[in-house]
Amino acid sequence: MTQDVTNGNIQFMTGEDLKALRTRLRLTQDELGKRLGVARVTVARWELGLRRVPELAARLVQHVAKEVRAEQKTKKRS
Repeated sequence: MTQDVTNGNIQFMTGEDLKALRTRLRLTQDELGKRLGVARVTVARWELGLRRVPELAARLVQHVAKEVRAEQKTKKRS
C-alpha cells in the first residue's frame, strides 16, 4: 500500500495488500464485504487483481481495520 508522503492519505492498495490485511484481521471475504457494503465476489476480484481497489474502498478498509482491532481488544478483555 502506498501513501502520500505529505498527508498520509492512502492512494493505492493492491489486492495483495488487501488480502494480507484481511487475513491479519481474521475476516473472511464475505465478512469484509459486508462491512464495506460490497459483495464477497468484489473483495475476491480485488484480491486477485482482477479489479483495482478504489481509493475510497481502500480508505474504508483502513477504517474497518481500526474498528475490528478495537472489537478484538474488547473481546480479549471480556
